[in-house]
Amino acid sequence: MVSITIRHVPDSVHQRLTAHADELGVSLQAYLLHELDRIASLRPMPLAIADAERRLARAKTTLTVQEILSAVHADRK
Repeated sequence: MVSITIRHVPDSVHQRLTAHADELGVSLQAYLLHELDRIASLRPMPLAIADAERRLARAKTTLTVQEILSAVHADRK
């Protein structure tokens, strides 16, 4: 396993992360490792949007990615 060092973390960010870990009853190390694993499993947004645009082009739809995202966001409110 490798180690990662993050420098210049603002105190307020450190405090929020520590609070999240405390709420879950885990160490800050365990919490951050879990979050890094979760983030690493996500498709980067620019690539996800490009994928969606390609799928839309193949589907021959008149909707744009922005229209679809707007509808999704509106539905979540």
